[in-house]
Amino acid sequence: MAAKGKDLSQQLEELISSLQEQGILTDYFDDIKELQDEINPRFVDEIITIFLRVAEDYRAELTRNLSEPDVNYPEVNKLAIRFKSSSTR
Repeated sequence: MAAKGKDLSQQLEELISSLQEQGILTDYFDDIKELQDEINPRFVDEIITIFLRVAEDYRAELTRNLSEPDVNYPEVNKLAIRFKSSSTR
């Protein structure tokens, strides 16, 4: 069983390295990962879950605004900027 766990850990590290090389994950991911410890081992999972929930809210709001017959582009721009900034904190 320990061998499988090691394989999964190695696969995860390889995936993270690949995503960083592609620019999908930045140094911010490493910063967040360092905050994860024995007291809160699911910290990264929780942060990602919160981000995905917020991202879905922004996506739905953008879709709703863009579906209006008379699109309010300043509002769409404001939402897009908020959405983008929420992913770079």
